[in-house]
Amino acid sequence: MTTFQLLSEADQNIIRSHPLFLRLDDELFHEVVKNSDSIVVEKNQIIFQEGDPSHHFFIIVTGAVRLFRLNENGHEKTISIFRAPQSFGDAAPFLKRTFPVSAQSIQGTRLIKVNANKLVERIRSEPAIALGILASMSSHLKMLVDEIDLLRVPTASRRLAEFFLRQSPQSSGSVSFELPYNKTLIAKRLGISPEVLSRAIAELKNSGVRVDHRQVYIEDLEDLEKFRN
Repeated sequence: MTTFQLLSEADQNIIRSHPLFLRLDDELFHEVVKNSDSIVVEKNQIIFQEGDPSHHFFIIVTGAVRLFRLNENGHEKTISIFRAPQSFGDAAPFLKRTFPVSAQSIQGTRLIKVNANKLVERIRSEPAIALGILASMSSHLKMLVDEIDLLRVPTASRRLAEFFLRQSPQSSGSVSFELPYNKTLIAKRLGISPEVLSRAIAELKNSGVRVDHRQVYIEDLEDLEKFRN
């Protein structure tokens, strides 16, 4: 079920801080905000499907969303996972294309659904919009390159070690942190099966890593870096 809400002042500040809107004049910004909504979606709810018209894009306020496609066998392939305050679906409206992927919430999630029609109409006369699109696409490109680099790590255990190092709030010493989503989604993001993930977790115990449900404990980050390399 989707619940629509009026945009709060905090929501408008989130929109304004997005790279696409930083350079917009107030008149155009308020025109876009006027036609945008705050929506709340339940866990595992489809937000849009591959092939849907793309008149909007989305900014995550709370929660998380995964983008996926179906392969030729009908199996889902996770493309990326986004968390607050990231945006997704930005490019398709400006390319005047349908969404190339599907989006699904992975927990209860609140989104700002931004109506892109006004931006598309004004892009030729407002260079600031084009600059904002470039800034937003640059951010997404970096994220995509990082995802590709992660998937190129040759073994499941080293790939998982790299994932844990990226999630760690610090770069040295011992640390504990909560995983951002469940192990099934982590396996999908790493391109491995849940069974292979379980074996990788067991292998990392020799490097001082312990996983208890969604809590990760690492005795020494430098030792884990040595294992990853």
